[in-house]
Amino acid sequence: MSQLSPRLAGLAAWVPLGSRLLDVGTDHALLPIALVQSGRVVSAVASDIARGPVERARDNVRQAGLEAQIAVRQGPGLSTVSAGEVDVIVIAGMGGGTAAGILEEAPDIARCATRLLLQPMNGAARLRRCLLDLGFETVEEDMVEEGARSYQLMAVEPRPKPGGERPRASWLTLAFGPVNLRRTGDERVRRAVWEEREHMSGIVDRLAAAPEGSEAARRRVELEARIHEADAWLHLGAQREEGGR
Repeated sequence: MSQLSPRLAGLAAWVPLGSRLLDVGTDHALLPIALVQSGRVVSAVASDIARGPVERARDNVRQAGLEAQIAVRQGPGLSTVSAGEVDVIVIAGMGGGTAAGILEEAPDIARCATRLLLQPMNGAARLRRCLLDLGFETVEEDMVEEGARSYQLMAVEPRPKPGGERPRASWLTLAFGPVNLRRTGDERVRRAVWEEREHMSGIVDRLAAAPEGSEAARRRVELEARIHEADAWLHLGAQREEGGR
């Protein structure tokens, strides 16, 4: 599957053998085609909300001779499949807020899948909050570099039917993920946390003169707490690295 980008190749590696796949926002249908050709999935639905990408996907599927195994459908989110029709749902290449909205609009269909594979372009914290609320747990995460950017990849699976209190998670866990944060020595994760820490620090500096009790002052206090949390994690990783030498 060398024709896939690093982001899509990372997600493809987490697709269980013999799965039935839905690729939301498929565009050119590159991922479903590669997975069917490799024999990793037995069938796929390539869906997109816009007519142009659907037509491109159909052309590519036709040229690959895979019309019998890949259905190309036009429609929003998870509306193109019925509950239980697919095992794995991929939502990649869109904002975390958009991906969260797709899942929130059709939670029953999402939870019928055995695995969701996600790659938000931004808003990872919003997406992880949604996944917790819908009753999914993280089984794998990674960060991949593509061009000049770093992207987060997530594999999540449904827990038993959610209920009771809203699950809690720290800001840092929502932003970077529980599995990523266990990799305290991973330079990709450390760089991502450090860059966000510096971004927040710059905002705090600009809010330094905010009057006490104002909304800006409350925002400054919130960001200072987040910086402290990031610093504690970065320090822990540095200690472990030093201890391993």
